[in-house]
Formats: sequence, C-alpha cells, structure tokens
Amino acid sequence: MFNIHCVTIMIVVMISLICVVASVVSAQQRIDVKYSIQTIVGTGQTSFNRDGLTGLATTINSPIGLFYEERSGDLYFADTKAVAGNGTAGYTGEGILAVNSTLNRPYGLFISNNNDIYIAGNYANRIHLVSSKDNKLYTFAGTGVSGFNGDGLLANQSRFTQPLDIKLINQDNPNNMQMIIADTYGSRIRVVNISTMITKTLSTLSYPFGIESDSDSNELLIGCASPNSYVIRYNLNTNIITTVTGVNGNSSHTGDGGLAQFATFNNVNGVAISKLNGAIYIAEPNGNTIRKISKNGIITAIAGSGSSGYNGDNQQDATKSNLNAPRVIVTTKSGEIFFTDTSNNRIRKLTAVCPTGYVMDAFKTVCLATCYGIVYNNSNVCGSNGKCQAVDSCVCDSGYYGLDCSIPVCLKSTNGECVNVTSTPVIIENIETSQLSNKSISIGSSENNSTSNSSISISFPSDFSNYVSNQTTSSLISLLTAVSKGGENVTTSNTTTSSIVSDIITISLALTNGEKIQVSKLDNPIQILFQKPSTFYGNLTCMYFDELVNEWKLDGVETKIEEWTVTCLTSHLTSFSVIDINLKKEIVKPNNPKNIY
Repeated sequence: MFNIHCVTIMIVVMISLICVVASVVSAQQRIDVKYSIQTIVGTGQTSFNRDGLTGLATTINSPIGLFYEERSGDLYFADTKAVAGNGTAGYTGEGILAVNSTLNRPYGLFISNNNDIYIAGNYANRIHLVSSKDNKLYTFAGTGVSGFNGDGLLANQSRFTQPLDIKLINQDNPNNMQMIIADTYGSRIRVVNISTMITKTLSTLSYPFGIESDSDSNELLIGCASPNSYVIRYNLNTNIITTVTGVNGNSSHTGDGGLAQFATFNNVNGVAISKLNGAIYIAEPNGNTIRKISKNGIITAIAGSGSSGYNGDNQQDATKSNLNAPRVIVTTKSGEIFFTDTSNNRIRKLTAVCPTGYVMDAFKTVCLATCYGIVYNNSNVCGSNGKCQAVDSCVCDSGYYGLDCSIPVCLKSTNGECVNVTSTPVIIENIETSQLSNKSISIGSSENNSTSNSSISISFPSDFSNYVSNQTTSSLISLLTAVSKGGENVTTSNTTTSSIVSDIITISLALTNGEKIQVSKLDNPIQILFQKPSTFYGNLTCMYFDELVNEWKLDGVETKIEEWTVTCLTSHLTSFSVIDINLKKEIVKPNNPKNIY
C-alpha cells in the first residue's frame, strides 16, 4: 500500500451538475411575445336577446364600433349595450332618450372625458351625440343627406357620406379641441372645431376607415380600406402625409416578418396605437388577421390563421385561431387589445403571453429568458458566475458549476485546500442516465504537463445506465471528468518509492443538488486508456486514490498494457493514474542521475 508523499492535485470532493453541455445553443434570451385570444362578448348568434346578461351569454350582430373607457374600464361597442338605439334601424329625431331612439348602422364610437358619447351613424350620414347631461340623442354633425356641400359650414349643416370612424382630440385644450371624422364614402378626412363647430376638410383619401390619434407626435394614423389597403400618417402641424405600410392597389397579404413599408394587406379597416409600447395594430378583415408593427418597423400577424371562421380561443397562440372579418381594434394602457370579430358576431381580446421559463418585459413586447427564476440580464443570474444562455441553461465561468453556477469547483490538494482550477482541464456535463451506457469521453492532458502530451480516453460499460438508475431516481445527473498534473512521487510503507508517469484523471457522478453518486462493484469495468509514457522502466501499474483514507491503492483496479497504451479497468470511480514502480529507484542511484522527462 502506498501513501501520499508529496502534494498532488486531485478532485476529491465531487460536485453536481453544470448547467450547459452544448457548445452552441441558439439565441433564446429574448423572443417576441405571443398572444392568447379570448372571446369576451358574443355567442356567435345574431339575434338581440336582452341586456343585463354576461358578455358570453349576450348575442350581438356584426359588431363594428368599439371604444375602451380607461377611467371606468368599460368597453363600448355598437350593437349590444343599449345606451343608444332601440334595435330598429332609422332616425327618430332629436332630443329623444337614447335608449328609445333609432340608429341606422352605428359604426365608430368615442366617449369624451365628460362622458358624452359620439356615434358615427354610417347609413344615417350623421355623427350622433348622446349627452351625458340628459342621456338624450342629438345630431352633432351631418344633415342625414349624403354628399359633400363644401367646407366652412356648421357641423350640423355639413353633409357626410357614410362616415365610419371618429376621434375627439385635444380634449385638454378647449380652444383647440377637434372632432376628426372619417367621411369614408366621401373619401375625405373632415374636422370639426369644437369651439366654433365649423367643418373643414383635412385631406382627401380613398375610403378612409379607421382613425387613431398619436398625441405624442400630433399625428393621425389612418387606415384606408380596399382597394387601397394601406395605413398613412397625417401630421396635423405640417399637413404632410406619409405611408406607414401597405402598397396602394395591392390587396394581398404579404410581408410578415419583414419591414412594414414593404408589406401588403387584403383590406385595411381599424388601426390602433399601443398606449404602452407604441406598436401599431391593424385589423385586416379580408385577410382575417390582426397585424402588428413593432417600434423597430417589423410587421407580424399576431392573431388569425388567415382562414375565415371560428375554431375557438387559443390560450397560447392567437394565430392558430380563425377570425372572420375583424374590423375595429382598440388598446388599453395596460397593453390589452380588443377587436371586433365582426362576422363571427363576437368581441375578442388579445393578451400578450410568454412561454414557461420566460418573463415579460414592462412594455409587453418581448419575453426574457430566466435561469432558475432570475432574468438572463440580471447581474445575479447564474450565481453571478456565468451567463444565462437559454431558459434554465447557464454557461458557468471557469471554476464554477451547478445548475445556477453557484458552487465553486474544488480541486483539493493533499493538505485539504482548494487550489486554482483555471489551468486544469475540467469537463462537467449534464446528461440523462439513459445516455451513460457505452459513452466515451476524451479529455486533453493537463496544461504544461510533459508527462503526457496525449488525451486520456474513458469508456463506460454497456450496462452502466442500468447501474446508475438503480442508485438514484433522478433521470438527469452530472458527469465530471478532470485532468491534473502528475509527475509526483509516492512512497510505500517500506520506503520503496515510485513516480506517477501519467496525468491524474478524476471521474465522478453527482445529483443536481451536489450529492455524490457512489459507483462501486460494477459487473463490467470502466476502461481508462492512457498513452504509454516515452520513458519508463518496465513496471507500469494503474492505481487509484482512496478518498476515505487519503491513499493511493492497487486493489480494485486492473492494468492492461499494450504496445502504445496502458488501460486501467476499474469497478468504481475516483482518481486514477499510472505509476512506474522502478522509475524513482533508477533516478536516485548514486552517481547516475537521470532526467525523469
């Protein structure tokens, strides 16, 4: 039996799982959010049943107008909630209680800060007003006669042709408060100055359908319907129009994943700007999709498969749900999106979602990968000792291991102290137990170690997976191999000395919590192949290090010597090396000094 004679570096306290094996992992730190889809109003039936029911029990008929009131959290839409209209198409005049009045195809809705309700009466050729003072219906603009009779007239003397959308802007400035009107079939954008009630034309556009106000830039976002199918910006300060997306005259759906300026649409209706992140949302009725333009200018479909119909709500990916002519879309400050799925007779909601292992950024635009509950770009991720490359996949810095890289690798010397591991080749691999059988590993020699300039190969037996599975219920374990420098001397109990002529290879298995898996008494041995040293004196022997008694031993390991290699066959795991029992004797002979290397 041999005792340690000098300080030799070995791994004698084994470790747990390192976080990542693969040298290349696809970039998964940031991915775009997806959207869940949920029906909040409508059964799909078209008859009007009654008020006072839950949204999912209420039947609605081809809803189009939509408005979300942030202060109350109420959602208004043209059809169901009887704040105006008795369900009969027509016009019953002025000053009648709104719930007793008749409306003729109400479309656009807007609720002012003082709770007045404005309604674009498409077939009525009017903009209606439901006064918050008496809940009665009045005409705000229009005569009921379609056409165009010039600018500079009072709003209630001006003619409109089937207006579809309205927006009240500058409400905090009474002297500049204006009602913007999409005079759709009159092919104009009109404006009414609230202080004077005078109407004028802002711009002529072909079939303007949806209007959104961007208060930050003092611009209007306008969606123009087929056959034009594009979205433009109208600057209220300069009167300059720029195209945001869509190609005039091209009514096909193309361009998802690319720059919005090159995309085309199969009709454009409603548009909305996110109050949370500035993204633009577009309802594409003939394409049966909702599309999004991110701040970076990339356009994607976020809801709708492209096929018309209804196949239910998808809680993970709204693009797998069929839509049927979505027309109007609104957003909330918290990032929710509501739209009219018009021909499905439903109002539906989109909510940004992230897959398991990701958290959403504050603007609800991207999903950020986490490693064991910490976001990838947090300084504390992976124990502050590595990088979070993908969900629960840390790449540990040199000298650290563990699922979250929080445990330092300890290569112990014979005095029990940890030593620097940055210059020692260490491989820590997370692996399924089922993959252990017949597994082979090749690890390079230790740095600057002239005792061996070739790799060491390890081969596990065919039944090794079964053995390990009987030792633990965990299917995922860590496999550690490390090489440290040999070339040291060992001494027998009778003062016979020898020299380690190979690197020292350490092999260990551990659970993910760091608990070591004991491997011993294997039916079929593990084979460790060393290159035969260039200088030896004919008595090469495999040895292993007994961690319990801190000694090198021979029992339990078999030596197989071939022309160029020495193979150690072992039934257990620890540290292994090759010694030449005769080498040290030759070196210390008087007057015959020899260089070991």
